[in-house]
Amino acid sequence: MRRYERDDWRTEVRTRTILTSTPEEFVINAELDAFELDDDHGDRRVHSQSWQRRTPRDLV
Repeated sequence: MRRYERDDWRTEVRTRTILTSTPEEFVINAELDAFELDDDHGDRRVHSQSWQRRTPRDLV
């Protein structure tokens, strides 16, 4: 989690990454959520993304 603030503007970025492997590949699953933080009106998610990448385990 990472927060950024300036004057009355506040944001927070939350990430989660999981690395697994098979005998042939490394597998990365990742999620990212970005929020605008507001004590008066509640936090609002402004961006969400998830992805998976597979990379060959060349000689590893």
